[in-house]
Amino acid sequence: MANKRFELNDDTISIIEEIGGHMPGGLFIYQAEEPKTLIYANKAVFDIYGCANQEEFRALTGFTFRGMVHPEDYNGITASIVQQTEASDDKLDYAEYRIIRKDGAIRWVDDHGHYTETKAYGGIYVVFISDITEKLEKQKMGTATRDAVIDTLTNNYNTVWLINDVVTEECSLFHTDMDAVHAEAIHNALSHAKYTDTKNEYVATMVAQEDQERMQEQISLPYILEQFKTKRRFAVTFLRALESGQRYYRIHFGKVYMPGGRTGVTMGFIDVDDEVRRDRALEQALAEGKKAEEENRRLLEEMQSAARLAELMGSVSSLLTNMPAMSFSKDAETGVYLACNQAFAEYAGKARP
Repeated sequence: MANKRFELNDDTISIIEEIGGHMPGGLFIYQAEEPKTLIYANKAVFDIYGCANQEEFRALTGFTFRGMVHPEDYNGITASIVQQTEASDDKLDYAEYRIIRKDGAIRWVDDHGHYTETKAYGGIYVVFISDITEKLEKQKMGTATRDAVIDTLTNNYNTVWLINDVVTEECSLFHTDMDAVHAEAIHNALSHAKYTDTKNEYVATMVAQEDQERMQEQISLPYILEQFKTKRRFAVTFLRALESGQRYYRIHFGKVYMPGGRTGVTMGFIDVDDEVRRDRALEQALAEGKKAEEENRRLLEEMQSAARLAELMGSVSSLLTNMPAMSFSKDAETGVYLACNQAFAEYAGKARP
């Protein structure tokens, strides 16, 4: 009797039901041949599918394995299961696939199966199943986070922040140019505080006084999200307050699509002091050159006006000199004589006009 193999049949199914009823995880058994009818499923399986009892589960799935698997996954999954069991000495298989719950929600499950032959049911699969939706989402989140950070770090930023979710404002520090003491403090702050709180602290302690009001606005979440409506990347430049003196820094913002429809943000901080000061020196030189050009134009216009006036005065003087009667020209406002002819000069007691 000790070597007798357990045989699943109508007489022993009650043993399976008794064991399955006390298991915390999902257990079901189905026939290998189409239509892959279920022989047994425990309460944990009903729960995974959002069903209160076997009647609801049967109505949802038809009490078949085909009815348990998402239609788009069924063919690929069944082919994989057959291939694995045929290649395994122990007739084991593993699969991950989607299901559709009674409430319409799509979930992911993992399937640990074992194939065996029985006299009563022919080939059967005994399967342990569990819901792994949250596990997969965490894995995807971790992958998305890693990829976003790697992409940001390749740009040689001094410091990198990541807002994992703009709704919860969960954020992390992945790289910093601060000393170990300050870096650890900022890392801990980012791990526990919301982004807005961390942003406020950063602006108050790291941004030069003259840029603090502007930076409070331009690195706020509402401002960031407004920019993302029309572009996936943008940058903000500011003066950073350092012990060695003020230096220009720039933050590059990048929009990241996270799992579950969430939106994340990468923030790469980089020292651009040399670039900004060089650009500003060039702008100042261009402005001074333009100012000098405008001054030269003004002087030229004044010289041309003076030449025209001198020419006009010469013409008036010549005209008056050749007039037979006394003639003169006088400024009506100042009363100053501007020109006269010889007759008027002699009248005024002068040798010549």
